[in-house]
Amino acid sequence: MQKCAICHSADYVAYQPPGLSLTQWTAEMKKMQRAYGAPIDDGEVEQLGAYLAVAYGSAKIKDPEIVAIAQKAGKPAPAAPAAASAPAAAADVQGLLARNACLSCHSVTQKVVGPAYHEVAARYQGDAQAQAKLEASIRGGSSGKWGSVPMPPFAGLKADEVKALAEYVRQQ
Repeated sequence: MQKCAICHSADYVAYQPPGLSLTQWTAEMKKMQRAYGAPIDDGEVEQLGAYLAVAYGSAKIKDPEIVAIAQKAGKPAPAAPAAASAPAAAADVQGLLARNACLSCHSVTQKVVGPAYHEVAARYQGDAQAQAKLEASIRGGSSGKWGSVPMPPFAGLKADEVKALAEYVRQQ
């Protein structure tokens, strides 16, 4: 989002033809890089193409091509079991927010593309299922809860990272 938002609004992707394949999305990224001078390197072209193909196209996160791109980028394969790690309280929430570009679409106090975290916390206040609902939205993405722009899935996050992010949002 950080690099795309230099030229595009957050809802630009919604104007693309639905169901583009990994090959088609990667070609679009190459065009952005080569024809329009987008500030993305070759590795990012491949990663962005994969992300867009899964989030908005016809690819599935477990497709061998997608798994290979994730592994090449040094990220765990989406289907790999999560390793045991520190409790959620010890997770670096600010680091997670930065690494996953959460703050490109959200802020604590005001709507950006998605809702402010304090709006989310207010909506779920008193809901016994709030933690589970937020974790599901973070891991699997969501659409239509806060407007027409979908939130992409973050299926590559570990369970404790998802838990820590949801707890953080609920505390705002």
